Amino acid sequence: MARKSSSSKRTLPAFGLALIAVLAFSGFAAASASASAVQWYSCQGKESGAYTDSSCQTEGAGKYEWTKLGSAPTAVSVSGKTFTLKATIALVVTTYTCSALEGTGLLANPASESGTLSTGTLSTESGALVLSGCTGKTKSGSECEVVGGKIPFKALAGTATEYEGDRAVEIAPGKEHELAEFQSKCVGGPQ
Repeated sequence: MARKSSSSKRTLPAFGLALIAVLAFSGFAAASASASAVQWYSCQGKESGAYTDSSCQTEGAGKYEWTKLGSAPTAVSVSGKTFTLKATIALVVTTYTCSALEGTGLLANPASESGTLSTGTLSTESGALVLSGCTGKTKSGSECEVVGGKIPFKALAGTATEYEGDRAVEIAPGKEHELAEFQSKCVGGPQ
């Protein structure tokens, strides 16, 4: 029995697609400031603080404290583990699993026009966030290889949120109206 093989460029369109990602921002966190706004905080060195380490993870008399970011964008490094993307392209549903995400972005707590709290934002330039160690599988069972093993995101816009009790970012396409574009080669499946 011959195995079917196909190679195609995958574009994850913006239409109705948003991604909730639990990301690790070294020394940064999202927290609810009110019932309607989740804002960004940074772990900062202080004369005296409630944490002993620079990522504000270990409580105790120390020199670090969570401080709310201002409205000016702050550069951050972003990392995450085990991402799953589900894409429907040309009527073929494919689930891609990636072992890591790395990149850079900007966090801000923009001020609203009325002066009330607004939700924190994340923005990135095209190619600044990259998923790696990616493989895929179609609903029909075909195994897919992401050419080069990486999926670079296009420019993204995101907002701080809480997801299943953890800090997270709801990511949506930015000015390019697509999340990502990559090459994928699928082998197998029904004949």
